[in-house]
Amino acid sequence: MIKSDKIIYYIENFYGYGNWDSPYYYIGMEEGGGSDFNLVNEKIENYYYNGVDRGNDFFTKEQLLDNYGFQIFMMPSILRVMEFFRINQPPIIQNTWRPSIKIQMELNNLIVDNDSMRDFQRLHWGSHQTNYKHALIELFPLPSPKLNEWNYKNWVENADNLSLNTRENYRNNYARIRINNICKKIRENKPKLVVFYGNTYVTYYSQIIQCIDTNLNLENLPINSPNNIGTVKISIKEWGESKTIFLICSHPVTTGITNDFWNNLITEIKRLIQ
Repeated sequence: MIKSDKIIYYIENFYGYGNWDSPYYYIGMEEGGGSDFNLVNEKIENYYYNGVDRGNDFFTKEQLLDNYGFQIFMMPSILRVMEFFRINQPPIIQNTWRPSIKIQMELNNLIVDNDSMRDFQRLHWGSHQTNYKHALIELFPLPSPKLNEWNYKNWVENADNLSLNTRENYRNNYARIRINNICKKIRENKPKLVVFYGNTYVTYYSQIIQCIDTNLNLENLPINSPNNIGTVKISIKEWGESKTIFLICSHPVTTGITNDFWNNLITEIKRLIQ
């Protein structure tokens, strides 16, 4: 069983990878995976070990992690996602990351092709050290393979008392603290662009935007797509001399969504961000 104190520590502190003080935030629904108890338990155990048991401020609460460092050096060998960071052969471009990597590279005026995207993913994606600063944030921290699948009732000790017996209770109990913390970071750092992925969670994303400013409203942003698959909603917060553009987009692996949709969205982002 996953220990109560360790999973609560993970829920309260794991937000993703990169740097909060970045101009670009990419916010997803939750971590991928979640079908294998041993893998989930090992990750939570390892996160707790590096954050608490080492007792040397290896990383602090709510700090974003270094993607490569955590995945490769801080995780047990069975959990290492080498295919995304390998050197001996070209890494696989992770499908969920692909649009964000392309946006990030375009906004930094880098050449974008498959080879350069692979290199960017391996060397920079979610990195603390990159010159192309960004943040990869998860609204919810616990991975689960499907929206209608929830294993934590049987995996976590005292799951009922921790509101982890159902996905609905989990969301209802932990959404507000997560939303408030993400909102706080946006207020503090005033990024140029915040991209949310997944229309299923548009209600939660709207709450983050409303937390920033109750006067902000979402409008549809038309993006040309050959098959009309893919949607974007937009809201813009003025901070005086700067602004933050909020976009709520279809999930990167939406069935039928095309490269043209993302290319046209990037063109629109570059226009808006000027």
